[in-house]
Amino acid sequence: MKLSIITIGKDNLTDLVRTINSIDNQSLKPYEHIIVYADTKNEILRIKEAKKEKYRHFYINEDCGLYNAMNLGQNKSTGTNIYFLNAGDTLIDINAIEIIHKMDKPNTIQIYPVIQHFNNNFFLRYKDKKRLKKFSPHQGFVAPISEQLIHFNEINEISADAQWMRKYKSIYPSNVFETPICQFELSGISNIPTFNSIKKRLEQRRFKKLILEIIKWIIFKTTDLTNYYKIILRLNGQTKINNEL
Repeated sequence: MKLSIITIGKDNLTDLVRTINSIDNQSLKPYEHIIVYADTKNEILRIKEAKKEKYRHFYINEDCGLYNAMNLGQNKSTGTNIYFLNAGDTLIDINAIEIIHKMDKPNTIQIYPVIQHFNNNFFLRYKDKKRLKKFSPHQGFVAPISEQLIHFNEINEISADAQWMRKYKSIYPSNVFETPICQFELSGISNIPTFNSIKKRLEQRRFKKLILEIIKWIIFKTTDLTNYYKIILRLNGQTKINNEL
């Protein structure tokens, strides 16, 4: 296996450095680490120099949006497998990449649970293997690189990553594992429902998702952010755990 880790980020060096450090601390290093970063503050060059490694490649201000950046990262990858670990996400411990290599089978997807956390509340996504396979988090999704790359739909702002994983799962078999390989903090913005996200669901004519988005919006408007996350994560079938693993 030649693992290509792709990291997407924008104007948040603290999150980016956290992700870089979690990769550099691994007992087994990746084949390559591709960073696609939008830098409007002109701060990235010092990090690029300080975090220089043979396996690390920076592409700065070359993208025009999140999913365009993810496609760019894929296009630049030269490994046999890809894994998206975006800025702020961290590998669970120093042996995560070693586990990915150990579990590798040619032309097979690896799916792992992940840990989401906020305000010292930790949730496992997901404990149930069937649910994990169906609703795979991209932070736990390691895919073989297809001869013809499967690209993200750059127009779909809500569920492009879910569509991307479904396409992969329609081509390759999947192995689902119980051990988390990644953890990340819920930042709030991308997980909070808005009129725009409700409108997108309506335009997509995905009515179950539309109803869920409206319910999320009502809960968000009637409680604080901590309780909102607790309710939503439990409704999504995620398991509360005592602390990070």
